[in-house]
Formats: sequence, C-alpha cells, structure tokens
Amino acid sequence: MTTFSIINPYSNKIIESHPYEPLPNIEETLSELNASFTQWKTTKSAHRKKILTAVSKELNKRKKELAILISTDMGKPIKEATAEVKKCIDCCHYYEKNISLIQKKMKGVNGIREPLGVILGIMPWNFPLWQIFRYLIPALMVGNTCLIKPAYNTYRIAQNLKNCFDTVDATIMDICIPTNEDAEKLIGDPRIAGVSFTGSLHSGRVVAQKAAYHLKPCVLELGGSDPFIVFKDANLDLAIENAVKARFTNAGQVCISAKRFLFDQTIYKQALRLFKEKAKKYLQYGDPINPSTTIGPLARIDLKNKLTLQLSKANIDPKNIVYQQTIDQPSGNYFSSMIINGQTLSQTNPLLTEEIFGPIAICNSFDGTDDAIEKANNTPYGLGTSLWTNDSKVIAQCTQDIECGTIAINGNVHSNFDTPFGGRKQSGLGLELGIEGALSFTGFKAIQHKK
Repeated sequence: MTTFSIINPYSNKIIESHPYEPLPNIEETLSELNASFTQWKTTKSAHRKKILTAVSKELNKRKKELAILISTDMGKPIKEATAEVKKCIDCCHYYEKNISLIQKKMKGVNGIREPLGVILGIMPWNFPLWQIFRYLIPALMVGNTCLIKPAYNTYRIAQNLKNCFDTVDATIMDICIPTNEDAEKLIGDPRIAGVSFTGSLHSGRVVAQKAAYHLKPCVLELGGSDPFIVFKDANLDLAIENAVKARFTNAGQVCISAKRFLFDQTIYKQALRLFKEKAKKYLQYGDPINPSTTIGPLARIDLKNKLTLQLSKANIDPKNIVYQQTIDQPSGNYFSSMIINGQTLSQTNPLLTEEIFGPIAICNSFDGTDDAIEKANNTPYGLGTSLWTNDSKVIAQCTQDIECGTIAINGNVHSNFDTPFGGRKQSGLGLELGIEGALSFTGFKAIQHKK
C-alpha cells in the first residue's frame, strides 16, 4: 500500500507515516457529505451561526496545540503559527456577524442564489489552517458541505480541524488524502459540485481542465510574483521595514508575499543598504518552536531542491548579492535568505519569470511612474501589489494600470476574511472571502414574474 510521511523540516525526521486513503473509502465519505447537504442547505442562519460559534470556541481551546503542529510539521515560526490560528478564529467571528447579510444577498425579487452541494477543497501546506478556512467557512455559511484534501505534510493539522467539527457534532465537512490520480478522479464524481484549489500553476491547470470537462465551477489561487514599489516620496524606513516582513515571513513561502522590489532610481542605493541592514537585524534562524525564531526552514526537502535549482539557473553574479544569511545548520531544510541586485537580470531570468517560493528578494530600480508600472506588469502573474507613495496622482495611475487582484497602499498585501480576494492573469480565477467570495459556490436561479 502506498504511504506518505510527515517529516519535521527542522530535523528531517519522520513524525508519522500513513497510507493514502483508498478511493472507495473516500466515496463513502462523499456519500455521507452529500446526504448531509440535503439537510444543511435548508438550515436557518441562526443554526449555522451557532455551529460556527461552537467551532471558533473549540479552535480557541486548541490554539496552542494547533500552532505547535503547524511549526512542527511545516516549519513556520511559532509566533506566525499562533497568529494563523487566531486569524481563523477571527474569520469565524466575521461570518458569525455577517451570516444575515449573506442570506439577504442570496434572496432577491428577480432571483435567488442557492448552494451547490459538496465542494472539494484541494489545499496547500504553506498556511495549512488559514487556506482551508478561506474556502471552508464561506462555503459552509451559504449552505454547502465540504470535502477537504489537505497537503500530505500538514495532514495532522487538518485532522485536528476535523476533530473540532466532530466535537460540536457538525457532520458538514470531512478530510481525505487520496493519491493525486484518485484526486483527479474525485473531481469528476457527480456528487462533487465545485472545486476550490490553491497551489501551483501547473497543478491548477490540471484541476481547471478536469473541472471544465465536467462543467463544474472552480476557484483557483495559483501564486504570484508580486511587486513591492517604493517611490521617492515614501517613508523609506517604514517601507523597508515592511519589505523585510513581506519577503521573509514564512521563509518566503507565501503566495502574496512581495517577491520583486522596485525602488525609484534616486533612492535605489539607499534602499538596498537599508534592506540589508534591516534584514540582518530581523532574520533569526532557529527551531520554529523557539519564540525568538523569525525564519524557519522550507517546508520540505523537494521545495528546497527546487529553489536551489531556480537559483542555479538564474546564474547570479556573486557581486550582485547584496546580502546573504550565513547558516550553520547541520540538518533541516534551511535556505539562506538573500537580497539580490537584479538591475542587470534579463527579463527571461527564472527569478523574474517564475514564482520564487523562498527567501530570495530581487531588487530593481525604475525611472518614473510609467516605468514602474511596466516593470510591475512584466510577469505572467497578477496577484497583489504593495505600493508606497503619498502622491495621489501616482496612486490613481498605479491602481488603474497595474494588473493584479489586490493593491495595498503603504502597507503589505494580505488576504483577510472581510475583503474579496483573487488574482488576475496566471494567478487564478474567482474570488474567496468577504461577502462576494461566499457567493462563489452558489448558483443563481432567475425568477420571472408574469406581467
């Protein structure tokens, strides 16, 4: 029987091994969720709110336990892991407060919106709890039930979440770990009504093709190569302080993290110097469980190998490495954080054309607003942009012309429960979160009144 292993990325020691779940077992779970849907879709808002309140309380009880699991299984520093759990609790509170508004949006004079059925969530490892919540809670609150396929290396976290729902006796979600081949078959199962996927562009295309063939709606979040643009009138010290966090949070393994840093040419040298100084001061490698650690290992050895290959193909001149973290780590998937002066890089360089999922920051300069926008858009992705300026004309032009789903003005891009979130171009399709995101997996039924 084929198995998978959960490996601690700090020690590279196996924590647990499990067999992939056989497809007949998953189909039985799917039948149960499909049966639950027939009841859940007609439940009143008050009951859904009651369930969500109970789940949030259960999460709060398990906050420390879940944070330790996240740090242990995928290497996120414990402070970041704790913040992730808290964000999920806050997400529950948001939808508790707005369940009535969602219901109003689903009922109109000329039509109604209805839940679709069982929604399959194929989820990643980098935010093993929050990524699930981004799709799960909105989908449940409009009346769907959910089957979650978590990443295999964060299986224990998904199990813990399932236990939260079991504790409050809510049979409206379940988890499974099929092989990739069986996961593709699952998309075609008639009891699956839609698919939410977060992951790589390649895998997203496979999911989209399968969903399209079976005429099922899907929401895709496929990563990014987000620009962080700093104009000369910005508070440079504050901008660079945020740049360090934007690039190195979760060891750079964040879809919406800034990956390309564009500075006005008049402040470029100063910006590089500050970037180096603040990164050197902020970055503290170590055991993710240690509260003083600010950057942990990459989540898996294959991810480290991929990043190493991308950097090798980029053929960076050592003199253009502005900063490189020294690592004295005999084991674990640590990758040296880097800041690179990318002014001489070809636009076909892998560091610019591919998503860099790790602690590497690529810097460049621009000459004027038009040049900044052109460089920001010179990517197949379009997820988010961080824009640093106080010039209203520059803000207006950039927000209009930069091709992305989210623009943060004088702040870092983040996904939040109260704001619709989605990408443009190769970064994905559809919306998550907010009121609009909650409606992603509903169908509109028009009502024609006789005149």
